[in-house]
Amino acid sequence: MQSLHRRHVLGAIAALALSSLAHAQPAAVPATVKLIVPFPAGGAVDVVARKMAEAMAKHMGNTFIVENKPGASGAIATRAVAMAAADGSNLLYAHSGMVTAQAMGAKIT
Repeated sequence: MQSLHRRHVLGAIAALALSSLAHAQPAAVPATVKLIVPFPAGGAVDVVARKMAEAMAKHMGNTFIVENKPGASGAIATRAVAMAAADGSNLLYAHSGMVTAQAMGAKIT
């Protein structure tokens, strides 16, 4: 029983020592990212989205464009992002009402 315990301890030490050698590959972020907002321009949500895009652009060094697609309780914006290429170049600025709308049966895709 003691050798089994020793084996576990030695395995844990080896795993910790080798884990410092493992490095994650950085994600390839597109040069231009669109932040799709399901509200009209000029509202409070739009202002917050633009401030957030500005902060992300400064932090990541990429260009962030805020695109407003209001209407249908956010379904238009959600559909636009769902149908876009899955390359990270389109982000949806979602709110809890959009989750509720989908649960209530709104057709998004």
